Amino acid sequence: MPESLNLKELERKAWQSFQQDGLMEVFLGALLVLAFLAGIAGEQRFFVYIVMLLLGPMLFLAKRYVTVPRIGQVQFGPKRKANQRLLAVVAVVAVGLTLALMLVAMRGSSWLRDNHVLISFGLGGMVALVFTAMAYLKDFPRLYIVGLLIGAAFTVTELLDNPAPLLVVGSILFVVGLAILAHFVRQYPVPSADVTHGGGR
Repeated sequence: MPESLNLKELERKAWQSFQQDGLMEVFLGALLVLAFLAGIAGEQRFFVYIVMLLLGPMLFLAKRYVTVPRIGQVQFGPKRKANQRLLAVVAVVAVGLTLALMLVAMRGSSWLRDNHVLISFGLGGMVALVFTAMAYLKDFPRLYIVGLLIGAAFTVTELLDNPAPLLVVGSILFVVGLAILAHFVRQYPVPSADVTHGGGR
């Protein structure tokens, strides 16, 4: 039993180290800034959407070429893999609900106009709830705070009918993410070839 507990703790520490690169904050910050730009771009927002779609692959490549060389490719147990699958389901449902809400809003529903404040807080609460689920399933405590910030940004954006809060929160997350990334790079330098291959022997 103690050995099993030690293995679980090692796995947990390895997973948390994998999340300490700040790339998630950079990704989410960039996404919010682009959402702000889409809100003011008018007919040119299509190009902003294209850049937004590229952020996912860019995050994957950054993980592969920045994080993995420093801490290695970590293999996780069945429970954490199950959590990752559940997280994917949560993300798909959240995106679906958000798109549905956007479509209803685009139709100019009178009910939405009459309940604007309720919808604004509901949208922010839904966003915060999704990030709470992500933080729990990913064992990633920083996401709790990130979720509250992003949820607040969406709520205020809807209340003011102005995307500026997305820019403010996005810029904060982006800068904080870069600072965390810089610390991560200093803390976990890429092992030299001699260290990796036992000094070439």
